[in-house]
Amino acid sequence: GEPIPRQLGVLAFIASKLAGALIGKGGEKLNKVQEATGARITVHKKLFTQGDYPEERIAEVMPCVGAGEAARMLFAGMEEPDLFVRLILEHAVFKGAIIGRGGENIKRIRAESGATVQTSDTDDPATIHVKGNPESVGAAVKMLWETIDGCCKSSSQGGGQFFVRALVPGNWVSLMKGTGADHLKEVQNNTGAHIEIPARRSEGEKRRVKVEGPDDECVAKAFVDLLAPVADAMDNGQLSAPPEGCTIVFELEPGMVGQLIGKSGKVANQLRNEYGVDIKTDDKSAVPLGTILAPMAQLRGALPFVIAKMAQGFGRTDYPETRRDGKGYDGGKGGAGYGKGGGK
Repeated sequence: GEPIPRQLGVLAFIASKLAGALIGKGGEKLNKVQEATGARITVHKKLFTQGDYPEERIAEVMPCVGAGEAARMLFAGMEEPDLFVRLILEHAVFKGAIIGRGGENIKRIRAESGATVQTSDTDDPATIHVKGNPESVGAAVKMLWETIDGCCKSSSQGGGQFFVRALVPGNWVSLMKGTGADHLKEVQNNTGAHIEIPARRSEGEKRRVKVEGPDDECVAKAFVDLLAPVADAMDNGQLSAPPEGCTIVFELEPGMVGQLIGKSGKVANQLRNEYGVDIKTDDKSAVPLGTILAPMAQLRGALPFVIAKMAQGFGRTDYPETRRDGKGYDGGKGGAGYGKGGGK
């Protein structure tokens, strides 16, 4: 994924008519907040018009340790009885952190701040809508910033976001998304994961799916839930189940290959014996691949185990960047490494 900056500011769309109240006479309000927090604040002059929103301007608190408190003071000090701001997210993965698993975090922010806080699936750039009296909006914006700041600190300490990419049959995608992408949105809201399914086919008749979240449990639950309508369609005959079994092809990092097969094929054998799932790896393609094959029920049952194993090799740098044939994954030469294992 793209790198996440270690220190963040606050960017928010506000109605243009409120800019004067935010700044204060002669910049008095801005200066007071800046002196109290050490933050630098700018209300940009450029006007933006997007969809149903009126003319808006961007209020920006520059990145610093006090940015969250500065934003709280800035909005809480306004006299607008019914304030509405759209907090701009610099990275889509922050949306999952804000929602939290099962919506836990966003519910907490709503309860503790008293503001209405909602995610948007249509705004570009991605935004979080915050509405309420000035004090509640200020409190909510600070809590949202603290959530994102925590996500950044986790990333800088090596925690970060975990993700998997997989190729799935194209005829699964409409079921995975649901009408108006309702099912996809529900899975994201319930798990806190961020899911991307490009509009176009990725590889022939297959489509690439990316599921990203704070850990492998979040990602696995999202993937399993995402496949629920596909399983239901196969059970009721709406969708034909391949006689040889369903296939998901994971795009792997080099460190994941050995984890999925295990020493002497131990993990592959465990998958086959305990879950009824066959796995094979291919490190000769441009991107190492791991293919799992099983009836849908067994496949979904095995996904948490498979994704947990992938997580153990995620971002690993202690594995040799080489294949068993001596070639590096980038086509260069190297010594013996992790490559194709004993799966089917």
